[in-house]
Amino acid sequence: MYYVIIGRIPGDDEDTVYVCRAENRSEAESMFEAEMHASATLDELDTIARIHGTNLYTNWVLASETPIDTLSTNP
Repeated sequence: MYYVIIGRIPGDDEDTVYVCRAENRSEAESMFEAEMHASATLDELDTIARIHGTNLYTNWVLASETPIDTLSTNP
């Protein structure tokens, strides 16, 4: 399956759109989480979770049996 996941790190102003191919929704969400947390330290993630109750907001998960193309992005 192909997935589009839209979410953000709490405290960030803008959502991130992540497109991937995964075996199931759980795997896709794990990939999104890893991508979103790649540049943060464990201490930073712990602080975010303490302040906001979580260290990742997932707003939308969309799935398709066919590939999903990114047609445009905002600069």
